[in-house]
Amino acid sequence: MEAALKATAATIKTLKEKLAELKSSACSLETCSRDSCNADQVTILDRRRDKNEIDFDFISAVGSLKKMAEDALGLGDTAFMSVVETNGIQTFSSVGSLTGLSTAVCDKIKAFKTNLDTNVKDRSKDLEKANEEMAAAVKEHTEKQMAYHAEGANYHGLSESLNFICNPQKMKTSPQLTKSAKK
Repeated sequence: MEAALKATAATIKTLKEKLAELKSSACSLETCSRDSCNADQVTILDRRRDKNEIDFDFISAVGSLKKMAEDALGLGDTAFMSVVETNGIQTFSSVGSLTGLSTAVCDKIKAFKTNLDTNVKDRSKDLEKANEEMAAAVKEHTEKQMAYHAEGANYHGLSESLNFICNPQKMKTSPQLTKSAKK
């Protein structure tokens, strides 16, 4: 069936080429018949009668010939496109072509899955590394905060001790000492 469709397409393609030549010749004939240099020849051809003694209009005949050539070429195009579409449908719907297509799709799916697995594995390692770096940064920040607050507590303790030593009377009534003593 496929071979017959290909042979039909080749035959119709040849037919289209011949019809295109016919149209080109008809257009050339029409151009020549309208050329003022050929006016005498056209006049002679217009005066001729056919074998049944019916008047013959050469210009109209050329126009009709051109129109028939254009129509025939249009029909040839339509026939060629029909064969091409039918051939495409036949090729696509044949089991042999679907086997190759399904194999190609399966290969692409496997390659995609492999790529996806590799990316997930690599990104997992990146995430683990980022989590370790973040944990180290949080630990360092916490240690610095603790050291800062420890120094603040030391300063406050030394400041209160110095105030107590220098002003013992004032410290007895200090609200901070009173609160500390109550606890």
